[in-house]
Amino acid sequence: MTLTKIIVYFIITFTQQGYLEGPGDFALYFSSENAAVAGANLFSIGELSVNPSTPVLHRGFRAILNGRFSTFHESRSEPVYDQFDNTVGYAVLYSRFNNYTTPGPIALAFSRKWFGIGFSYDSPVDYNYSYSFTDRLDAYTVVKRETIERDGSLSRYSFSVAGNFRFFDFGVVFSRINGNIDYIHTLWMPDSGTQSDSFSTSLSGNSFSIAGGISLGYRLRAVISYSSGFSDNNKGIPRSVDFGAELRPVMRLPARIFLRIGYDDWSLVDTTLQGQWRVHFGTNQMIFPGTSISLGAAVWRTPYKGLWTATYAGGVHHRVLPGLYLNVSFTFTPRTTSRYIDNKYLKVKENLTEVVVGLRLSR
Repeated sequence: MTLTKIIVYFIITFTQQGYLEGPGDFALYFSSENAAVAGANLFSIGELSVNPSTPVLHRGFRAILNGRFSTFHESRSEPVYDQFDNTVGYAVLYSRFNNYTTPGPIALAFSRKWFGIGFSYDSPVDYNYSYSFTDRLDAYTVVKRETIERDGSLSRYSFSVAGNFRFFDFGVVFSRINGNIDYIHTLWMPDSGTQSDSFSTSLSGNSFSIAGGISLGYRLRAVISYSSGFSDNNKGIPRSVDFGAELRPVMRLPARIFLRIGYDDWSLVDTTLQGQWRVHFGTNQMIFPGTSISLGAAVWRTPYKGLWTATYAGGVHHRVLPGLYLNVSFTFTPRTTSRYIDNKYLKVKENLTEVVVGLRLSR
């Protein structure tokens, strides 16, 4: 390899360095409606814990029930030099899949005239993660096997009170957050055999959110919300501010356009983390009466090393019976980073694919 190629190689690889994040850092979108527009829709009761004014946006009774299936794929590769064509490539050290299923959100809302209440359950952060690594002296001699496992999530129970005065909407939500995280570390070496250690961390606390919005007829809605966040043992949910808007343009078949801009302050959780900007965009288009499709995308900055990440989403919503809708949606989040692990420079590819199936009832 020439000196010029070595210099170019190190410039490229070092500018890609980031911090490896587990699949829980990807899991940001909860309800099937919101997943289909990459979290842009702040006006669904699936986002009640973020926008507590949602109960008064629809008169009567509303309920949603969702389940989410997630597949997280990760591969780690190390750079290798091909002496035959004088290039640098990557050889995969290991590849893994981690599948998990979570309920939620489950939400209920009821509104009459100017007053409404809502209840919801969701799992805002999933901490599940596992990593296995085998270190070899050569192709046949294993010198170390190591496994790191993390299992747990946060559960959030929320109660919202909302009001409406002419075209102004407002609300406040109080949330109780509980969780438990189990850590297991297993190490095998030829001279000492297998050694394991484990410990658990319990999380609990309260948070609140407030929101105020404006509705200009049927065509335009806008809302701004603030969430207090939650922290316990350097884990939790950041403080956040979100602005969301919904536009219904005049079209032969009804359509909705969503925009959401948010900022997360992670200093409450860990002072070493950076603030995170998020931009979400989505659209919902009726293709024929009773059935609509959604497409969306989100660009967000991770709190670790400030890596920009994109999420792509889509979904189908079908009216099964009057007032009862079936929602099926998916999100896909790819990311490639690089970092040093066990004194080896590795390229890490992560892909999170999520499928959300839900029912929505309105009366």
